[in-house]
Amino acid sequence: MPPTDAATTTATPTTAAAAATTAAGSAAPAAASLSLATDPQLGPIVVDAQGFTLYLFTKDTSTTSVCTGGCAKAWPPADVTGPPTVGAGLDQTKVGAAAQADGTMQLTYGGHLLYRYAEDVTAGQTNGQGEAKLWFAVNAAGAQAGS
Repeated sequence: MPPTDAATTTATPTTAAAAATTAAGSAAPAAASLSLATDPQLGPIVVDAQGFTLYLFTKDTSTTSVCTGGCAKAWPPADVTGPPTVGAGLDQTKVGAAAQADGTMQLTYGGHLLYRYAEDVTAGQTNGQGEAKLWFAVNAAGAQAGS
């Protein structure tokens, strides 16, 4: 089997909640804010309740995002309403939410602000991994995956 490009690999959610998708207008079952999925190249990575890969931005040095404007369009913050929760394999003490200038609460894990990548169009994609050598999926320990 030929090797796959890490930028187009698909992670497989390890929980049904992470993989839950709904038809328009129907309600999804309650899901953890963060879950683990297994990516064939990166191993276990953190995903949101819809199964989308979550990334950290190495230029963030605090809980205030430095990704604004066009950056935030390409890398939307992973916002949360209510208390964030984690699925199996993740540490509840590592999850949090940080208030941002626009009044939203952005998910954090392991002290890192979390983002989605606009070019991950289906759950489980890791197209943002290593982008500009600044963006990395997050592993269960709260560090950058693949390092």
